[in-house]
Amino acid sequence: MYRFLHSSDLHLGKAFGTYPEAIRNRLREARHGAIARLAQAARDGGAATVLLAGDTFDAETPAPDTLRHALRAMAAEADITWIMLPGNHDSLAATELWRRIGSDAPRTCGRSPAPIRWNWPPA
Repeated sequence: MYRFLHSSDLHLGKAFGTYPEAIRNRLREARHGAIARLAQAARDGGAATVLLAGDTFDAETPAPDTLRHALRAMAAEADITWIMLPGNHDSLAATELWRRIGSDAPRTCGRSPAPIRWNWPPA
């Protein structure tokens, strides 16, 4: 049986503009901490893949630090394969975002904008 953890709507980089600054910073950090928590939940459930099914980022042009932080967090969880799909906040039309992910993502992160054939079960 193939197991994976499905998540979506992390909205990394969300501004939380209506909250006081101290709370905004804590909320943004908690969002970035979600990557490590998802990786641990996958391990705990016997999965080696995390599928992020859209809106990983809150905008089509997340700040460079937001993207770097997310990709570094994924790279730190080297035993997990990350699959990122576009959503309405980080749509496939955001070519610069997906180009940056394709060039900067860790090797454990799916980097192809084209469909990938999944051979299961492995030979």
